[in-house]
Amino acid sequence: MEESAVGADKLEEKFRSVVEAVSANLKPLGFRKQGQRFRRTTDGNVAIVEFQRSTTNNDNLIKFTLNLGVVSGRLFHANDPERDLKNVGASEAHLRERIGFFLQPPTDHWWALTVGTDAQIVADEVATIVVDAAVPHLNEYSTDESLLALWRTGRSPGLTEGQRQRFMTLLASA
Repeated sequence: MEESAVGADKLEEKFRSVVEAVSANLKPLGFRKQGQRFRRTTDGNVAIVEFQRSTTNNDNLIKFTLNLGVVSGRLFHANDPERDLKNVGASEAHLRERIGFFLQPPTDHWWALTVGTDAQIVADEVATIVVDAAVPHLNEYSTDESLLALWRTGRSPGLTEGQRQRFMTLLASA
């Protein structure tokens, strides 16, 4: 086996260990794993934590971040009544955040894994941020009422102003 292929395999193993560490921490909180996405359904809404890999990854580097979201089942089905929520991702969420939002200072943070990276340190860091900051945020906005209250403040993480207005109107009239 070529040296670069061995390195790539080791990197993939490190990345999988990070995903599994997050999985082990999210499972007791009611999240179910689906590939590199974790979902929890509560009262018809879906909270999502999903890994996003960089398009610049190669045999020597895996960069990743996490996307978070809450999908309102009512809004989702109002737009597409026949579609199932089972495969919805963070890009379709009605509240969208990147994990870096919870760091100080808030930034679009990407972790980098190389052959020399201690994956356990990265896994512990990511899992801690997810459990201590991201999940409480998702919990706070997991209901239609809490989404509506947030949008009424003028805030709408991950949405355009037009989307915020439209979704606010739809939920308020339901």
